[in-house]
Amino acid sequence: MVKRTISLTDNCQGLALTDLGLSEENWQDLQHIANVNISKIRSGGHQNLLVFPSDYAKTEDNIGNGQICSVRDGQIFTNNIIGFVGYGNTRLSIRSRFADKASEDYFIHYMLGKIMSVNVFELNHSFSEDYSFDFLLYLFPSYLLEAFRQGVFRQYQNLNYNDYRPHGVLDVKRHLQCNVPFIGKIATKSRNLNYDNDLTQLVRHTIEQIGKSKYGNKIISQTKEIQDAVRAFRQATPSYNSSEVNKIINKNIRAVVHPYFTAYTGLQRLCMQILRHEQLKYDGGGNRDIYGILFDGSVLWEEYLNTLLYNHSFKHANNRKRTGGLHLYEGHIVYPDFYSHDVIIDAKYKRFENNTKINREDAYQVISYMYALKAKIGGVAYPSENLSSTPSFRTLNGYGGLLYKFPVIIPKKVENMKEFCCLMEKSESKFIQSLQECI
Repeated sequence: MVKRTISLTDNCQGLALTDLGLSEENWQDLQHIANVNISKIRSGGHQNLLVFPSDYAKTEDNIGNGQICSVRDGQIFTNNIIGFVGYGNTRLSIRSRFADKASEDYFIHYMLGKIMSVNVFELNHSFSEDYSFDFLLYLFPSYLLEAFRQGVFRQYQNLNYNDYRPHGVLDVKRHLQCNVPFIGKIATKSRNLNYDNDLTQLVRHTIEQIGKSKYGNKIISQTKEIQDAVRAFRQATPSYNSSEVNKIINKNIRAVVHPYFTAYTGLQRLCMQILRHEQLKYDGGGNRDIYGILFDGSVLWEEYLNTLLYNHSFKHANNRKRTGGLHLYEGHIVYPDFYSHDVIIDAKYKRFENNTKINREDAYQVISYMYALKAKIGGVAYPSENLSSTPSFRTLNGYGGLLYKFPVIIPKKVENMKEFCCLMEKSESKFIQSLQECI
């Protein structure tokens, strides 16, 4: 059976299944992906499905309780989930709704590059045909640094020696087997904390694999902090052998769970995805395995906006780390996306056309934040493909204030990534300028 890829965009409001031309086998495969919560898929042992953010269970929106897609009444629907996922001979590819059908998904590449501090402009707009691999590369520096800040992973290992100096306790049985008649060597064994272990070897193989890709060397050398981390893992793995990559992969099938080196669990999964990418691409890692990489578009959008607003006196609350919150009332803390002393901005990866009102739930959320902060300006910042979109507002009754919609124009009809980056920089400047004028 030939593999089949189903191409969709995020926030699809309904596409007839008959238009997809699915075979019976494709339909059976799709039922393992659709109408199932992401957390349930992950808890089912499908370790080849990578979800960003990795701490999704702690988010306020909780991507884990969401579904990759849903099928009902003969139609398929998508939400804010972006990426690819596969099962058996069927693969589902979900791009952003801002991706032109004839080109790459520049918008997602651009956001990931900004969030992960990868200079996508320098990458000269060229991406692999399978864009999912680029997503994995963007994530690697962030995951690597998060783990490295906890130190290089150490693990107890049982080591056997047979030489002229003792290294631990005498191994009598092995000594008699190896050193009779006695020629001066002593068989000993010890149990030591070692930096050169299966997990650090996995990271090392991943570093070298990324370095071989066209732009991978730039990604793992873009900052001094990343360079230091790469150097540390190379120094920690003197026994590295490039031909042993499959052996190292097999030794890392089981996820590492450590009470201190907590960040290494996510790094291990990412490394496995990168090293096994070609295998997953062609055989899915086994017909009964769900594999892929998924992003929450709303989280990407929020973190992207943070790269624009952090230099403009805005605080960014983080509900995953429980930092920067506001006390709405005693014993209850809320986490608005962005706020200053008198302005509230909520990031919304939703469709807000010029004549579309902010829905009641979103409006009440922003207004409650405004009340707690005594702010006179509040609003939502959203991506828009309408080139003529401008900020609009409504005046609040009661305590007063203005409720805004702030668009960020996302270009679609572009020839390459370089052109997209230039247009996005202009769009970002316009967004910041309009925001400053309104407040």
